[in-house]
Amino acid sequence: MATVRLAPSARADMSEIFDYIVRDKPSAAVRWIDAIEEKCDLTATRPNFGELHPEYGVAIRCSSVGRYVIFFRPIDGGIEVVRAIASERDTRSL
Repeated sequence: MATVRLAPSARADMSEIFDYIVRDKPSAAVRWIDAIEEKCDLTATRPNFGELHPEYGVAIRCSSVGRYVIFFRPIDGGIEVVRAIASERDTRSL
């Protein structure tokens, strides 16, 4: 199985996503986190898939899940997720 490593910033992002959604829809919060994690697992099997974004760092790529964008880089055997944010956020300030 491919490896998914979450950077501390990605862990914080996932927690923020969950905390934001759970206030109004607890079951939806769980579903969104599950969907993001599933996309990370799938992406780890194809670490060179996704749009390349060198402006955010060496080998940074992204993939989306609904309104959320996962920023990751390929690593040996999978990916490291560096951020998971809402697509409407200004990514230049991250």
